[in-house]
Amino acid sequence: MGVVCHLRLQTLTLMKEILENLLARYQHLSDYADTKLGIIIAFNSAVIFGLFTIMFDQYEWIQYYFIAVIILNIISIFFAFSGLFAKTKNNHSFSKKTENRNYFYFKYVAQLNENELLENLKKDYELMSDNVLLEKDLGNQIVVLAKNSNRKLGYFNISLNFTIAAIITPIGLLIFHIYNNPNW
Repeated sequence: MGVVCHLRLQTLTLMKEILENLLARYQHLSDYADTKLGIIIAFNSAVIFGLFTIMFDQYEWIQYYFIAVIILNIISIFFAFSGLFAKTKNNHSFSKKTENRNYFYFKYVAQLNENELLENLKKDYELMSDNVLLEKDLGNQIVVLAKNSNRKLGYFNISLNFTIAAIITPIGLLIFHIYNNPNW
């Protein structure tokens, strides 16, 4: 009887430890996504400011080119801010449904609700519930953070694509200018 109670206590403690570990992981992932989005905003803001300072000293066709680059950077900043202020109410998802049952993979957890998460954890790891309300609260927070991280990283990827397009555009201008002016 003592061994059975000890094993039951271990599985109950294990459930709480798993949930707390997942919660810490997704909180870190959400903070990491915020940092990446902040860097994109700072970089694009610096590029916009720099282009504005030199744009009016250029030929007219280069000014139009710089305007296009500035527009791409503004679009990138828009998506980065959208990621910073991501809400889970929006049903839009940046990932396809995955059947990979990896609870440390945010895209999998983002497709679940707290009840599905808890039931799957219990079934997959053969765990029992001790404090259902605490587990439900932790599960809800884990799912919310996973969805937020999924959304933030999705917006980061969109923003990064516009930033790369804005960076490649001046490189094309430089190559064109060097080709037309070999003595430059």
